[in-house]
Amino acid sequence: MTHGRSIGLLSVLTVLGLFTGCKIDDRALRTSPPGSGTGGATGGDGGFGSGGSPLPTILLGDFENGTAQPQDGRFVTYQYYAYNPPGPSLPPGAFVSSPLVSPGYNSNYALGLNWEVIDVPDGVSNFPGVGVRTLANAGFVDLSGYDRIVFAQQYQHSGSCQAVQTLNVSIGCDELNTSYMGTVALSSTWTNSSLALSGFAEPSFAPPSGHTLAQCLALANRVDFQTQADLVDGACSSGSLALDNIEIRAGAAPPSQSGPDGSASTGIAIVPDGNGTFDGSNAAGVIGAWGSTGDYYGSDATAGTGTCPLAGFSKTQCSTIDGPTPGMPFVPDATARMCTSGVAAMVVPGDGGQPAYADIWGNFIFFDLNHPPAAPGDGGPDAGSGTMVYDAIAHGITGFAFDIDGTLSRLRVEFSTQGTETNSAYWDGATADVSPIDGAGHYEIRWADVGGPSYLSTPPPFDPSKLESIRFHVTSDASSAVSYSYCVKNTVLLTGP
Repeated sequence: MTHGRSIGLLSVLTVLGLFTGCKIDDRALRTSPPGSGTGGATGGDGGFGSGGSPLPTILLGDFENGTAQPQDGRFVTYQYYAYNPPGPSLPPGAFVSSPLVSPGYNSNYALGLNWEVIDVPDGVSNFPGVGVRTLANAGFVDLSGYDRIVFAQQYQHSGSCQAVQTLNVSIGCDELNTSYMGTVALSSTWTNSSLALSGFAEPSFAPPSGHTLAQCLALANRVDFQTQADLVDGACSSGSLALDNIEIRAGAAPPSQSGPDGSASTGIAIVPDGNGTFDGSNAAGVIGAWGSTGDYYGSDATAGTGTCPLAGFSKTQCSTIDGPTPGMPFVPDATARMCTSGVAAMVVPGDGGQPAYADIWGNFIFFDLNHPPAAPGDGGPDAGSGTMVYDAIAHGITGFAFDIDGTLSRLRVEFSTQGTETNSAYWDGATADVSPIDGAGHYEIRWADVGGPSYLSTPPPFDPSKLESIRFHVTSDASSAVSYSYCVKNTVLLTGP
């Protein structure tokens, strides 16, 4: 990672403080003089736009213009800071800087943060930390109606100082004297992270403000990314963090398009029978079956013949499926949900010492769109190889909607097409590592939102006229195994705009 192009600095923190710890009211900020920002409007409409359309995504920086200025002009250039008491300046050996770094996440540039902070040996815990933030240009920006913040992140550490493990993302509303914060685990490789704003809470080290998250979002004036380590007296913390493609999104369906449980969509419901199959009698003409597979299973659903064991990895190093069993009928539960659970194994190094992503890729459940239901559950990593093409355009299908329940992360909603069975496009796949699913809820996808996969430098264009299957893929990760237990219901092929 190369460095260059310094950005502006921060001058003050709010009285509540931004870092975790036991004492906050006497903390002092240590930075250089403030940098400059550009003009922009304040405020914004909450909820959905006219006609029930979702709010536009707020792009807080892809940094491809070679600056740390968010594309949304309502926010100023990113500023960086360090908290490292007790003195009026950083102690000897401590530093913080924030250049642009290259390359970014599948891009030329990303926002960097480099630091070393020290818990000065004075007999007390000082909780030193660092951060970057962007402020509203003037007044506040109304984030009502937005439901998540999405960004790519990579953390690198070397040397003898302690590494950090997590990144805190907070939205501040200084007019209410509070902020709301969420936390994500840091990754040593580029990873796309998505935090649901509904999971944000006021910092535990500060007394409750009496103001709700909704009130804070309506008066948001800053977005912070902060990190720190719990240090013993005299210890240090260091690292290099890179952030890219920072967005605040509104992704839920408008209430006017949802039923009492938020599940109704404009389109054709496709409901499987008791064996998990579609007989073609639905208005969309879908004929096929639900199934499951994973990296431990071969294309004929035989255990022990998948890409993971064939690459020489043991069964314990491969992904596991608690249910449904690959190759067997995938039966819905009593409420017509398609439920699955298991563990996507951690990606470990293969031959040559590089992470074996091609061999250890996780598990997915899927359904075919144009495949006779004689063999429900038939499938594998090339699950569409035995199916025929389904022309979604000719059928007037504009996208896909579904509800999801349960516990999950690192989920891609993939759309396998003829010739892309192994490397399929997925929702948000043009720029993100996973689809923007933050937990239980109702989700709608239009074909324009499908692309990638992002890990290919030149992926083929997504062609909905050549669809074969739709897959819910829990992907493996190089930092840890991924446990999941979730159910899919209310699947709809959309016909509206």
